[in-house]
Amino acid sequence: MNIFKRAFFIFFCLLSFYSVSKEVVINQQVLSAEQIEHIEMKLGYDIQAGHYWYDAESGLWGLANQAAIGQTQKGLVNNKVLTNASNGHSGVFINGRELCQQEAYFCQQHSKHKLAKGHYWLNEAGHLGLANKTTELVLHYPKSTRAFCHRQTNKQVYSSNTKADLMLS
Repeated sequence: MNIFKRAFFIFFCLLSFYSVSKEVVINQQVLSAEQIEHIEMKLGYDIQAGHYWYDAESGLWGLANQAAIGQTQKGLVNNKVLTNASNGHSGVFINGRELCQQEAYFCQQHSKHKLAKGHYWLNEAGHLGLANKTTELVLHYPKSTRAFCHRQTNKQVYSSNTKADLMLS
């Protein structure tokens, strides 16, 4: 009987060790195992533990306090992206998130339009416009093959030769 108790204890310890879920934090909220599973089912692959920001309106995502890495499906989580999610100081906001200088310059270059400091909306299709306006520009962020996998870097999106100061009108 004593051997059975020890075997059960060892089995229980091993089971506990393997069932420990990974910590995924999106927009400063720790996701439950069910939320992680829901996202993984929608994406079709396992996501990695880490701290991310995510814009549910456009599908843009990145590592916490960094520029966007890419774009994936919209609506994976319902919590709103924070203004300071990517540690930006450009005065250019997309869906409420302030962009860093490098990302704002990327947006200028790829929309072929000078972006004034202000608030813009961006949808999943890559249409960009001033907040409360219907005028649109087209802006395509790279599609992510593996969203929420922190081994990717935004170096894939932004070259090291981007201008540090923006010429925002």
